[in-house]
Amino acid sequence: MKIEFDSHQQGYTGDLVPSNRGAGGQKHYVSPKVNPAMSSLSSLPFTGTMFQPLAPFVVLKASVSTDFAKTFEWEGATPVAGAPHKAQVSRLIPGHFHVKINNKSSGKIEDELHLWVVWCDITSKTTPNETGDQGTFFLVKMGYEFTHTIKPATLITAIDRPDLSGANTTSVPPAGGKNYAGNALSGGATKKWDSSRRIRQKTLNPSSVALPGDASFHDNFHNFPSVSDGDGRPGGAGAISFRDWLVAGNDDAGVGDEDNNPYTAPHTGKLWGIDTPSRGILHSAGADGNTVEWRLHFQEFARLEINGKWYLISDFYPWRVHYKLKKVSGKWKDNGSSRATDNNGF
Repeated sequence: MKIEFDSHQQGYTGDLVPSNRGAGGQKHYVSPKVNPAMSSLSSLPFTGTMFQPLAPFVVLKASVSTDFAKTFEWEGATPVAGAPHKAQVSRLIPGHFHVKINNKSSGKIEDELHLWVVWCDITSKTTPNETGDQGTFFLVKMGYEFTHTIKPATLITAIDRPDLSGANTTSVPPAGGKNYAGNALSGGATKKWDSSRRIRQKTLNPSSVALPGDASFHDNFHNFPSVSDGDGRPGGAGAISFRDWLVAGNDDAGVGDEDNNPYTAPHTGKLWGIDTPSRGILHSAGADGNTVEWRLHFQEFARLEINGKWYLISDFYPWRVHYKLKKVSGKWKDNGSSRATDNNGF
């Protein structure tokens, strides 16, 4: 008598992950939490398995089904009505669920499984506002520092836990995707845990003021990634699958501004990231009365590689910076720049 998985579970709702204690460790299954609104998509009749990663339950089954209820019972999981040899664990809340099949008469544990439903709650704090005159040019720079708190915390600290440490084994999607500067998105993750970011941007420059630096800083990419455009760039990665869209971070081509190791200090049990986008204009550019505005919108999120596949493990956390400059008396000055934790006003 063994605990097995119903159809479209492994590779969809999550997967088995070896114990950090090796062959002598417990059996572990890791599954991302889902929210009720998104999980409702998994019941649509015409989508097949497309939305199965969002199913509200992990469904287990006993290897022997005949007269299961007469001799055996589930512990730590809810039996499925009409199919007592099956049981399910909700994915609507993060947690650690110790699932067993017990023999009713002897009390023997026939098999057991540690099922982990994982999630990250994202919080932010503002970074110092570094906007100001820099001599020959005016700089505007502000942003946020992000903490992704992993739940349940014991997924990181338990003596016997799924081994999710170390380097990722597959590149993050979309294949061939690039960020706004043309750098490969495959460089955006070097570990199984990863904090990531999406972007859309717009530049308003009605007087065509000459703007310094890489032109990509001033281009217009009006959309976050979508299933029809995986990296949000016109002519970019092209169409991608729904599950790849869930984990596409089109502003994430490196890890220099992240700490994705939740097993050691200073960010034990957490992922960490920071972003302080900057823009500037030479005082010699443009004429008095000219204005320039950059609208940079972001969505922070976390993703996790489970047995070679990437899964979304957080909500999309919105934030933005609106940088507004105006030239007055021969110099560029701030004209009401702002930041906020929303995606309003694009």
